[in-house]
Amino acid sequence: MRPADDIVRANGKVYSPGLRDEAQNARHMIFDRLLKTPGEATQAAIRRMAEIADFPIEPKHLRIHAERHAEVNSELVAWLPSDVVVFENSFDRAPRTTEDLQLIARRRLEAVEHDLLHGKFAQGDTLQGLADENAVQRWVSTQLEERRKEAYTVQRETHFADEKEPDITLTSRHGGVDLPVEIKVADGLSVKQLEAALEVQLCGQYLRHQTARHGILLLVHQQPRPGGWEIAPGDPLVPFSAVMDHLHSRARAIRESAATGPQPIVCKIDVSEVVPLKDKRAAARAKRKSSTAKTRKSINPPSKRRT
Repeated sequence: MRPADDIVRANGKVYSPGLRDEAQNARHMIFDRLLKTPGEATQAAIRRMAEIADFPIEPKHLRIHAERHAEVNSELVAWLPSDVVVFENSFDRAPRTTEDLQLIARRRLEAVEHDLLHGKFAQGDTLQGLADENAVQRWVSTQLEERRKEAYTVQRETHFADEKEPDITLTSRHGGVDLPVEIKVADGLSVKQLEAALEVQLCGQYLRHQTARHGILLLVHQQPRPGGWEIAPGDPLVPFSAVMDHLHSRARAIRESAATGPQPIVCKIDVSEVVPLKDKRAAARAKRKSSTAKTRKSINPPSKRRT
């Protein structure tokens, strides 16, 4: 069905449609169906079309379609009257889709990190001092539980396909949808292991069902890692921020690969640059001691010996 062979009908003239006309309409309907398919995979497909030489639709029009598609997909599910009442009482509402639940969970995790670093009772050193990954998982579960409000409930060891168990499962209070959250302490893991946590564990085990396509890989960075990470063997060492950029790109590639496939995102809680309270106190004592010694020395200078 090459567009160059299309039959161009004159406006205002009557004609009897034939098989060719029906085929042309079918092609238009297929493209329209693509435009109405939600998800980042559709936007990626439209952008790829704009890069095809001699494509029948001009690139600028395809880019407009991609932008409009992104605008439509950025809108949340319409609120119900009951949502307004709940929001007025608690400044929160229960998500009705896994996509909405994923967005709420991401915002909650961002709030957790902000409070650890900048809150009135910042306790980044508390998370730093947790001994192992299991303790970190329990601590994160507690934080999400305290921030649940009317949005979700927190469960641990909920079974998914093949009896696999994510670290945390958030369940919407009214929508009945689940969101698996896989938690990894990044300090001792390589980039390859983090990629496997995203692609094999989160996507391969927990995001296989049609009603559970959204999930979160949460990376907790506790202690500074001298040098950094190798993105690939032999590459120069890079900081944690570069590792996050790399994993964001991998997650986006997964989301864009299929509209009905896994839709993961990667979040972080980074307290590696927090100075523990005991170290702050030790530094303050050393500073006061040094300042006192200098003051005494200036008041009582050493006497000069007579020759």
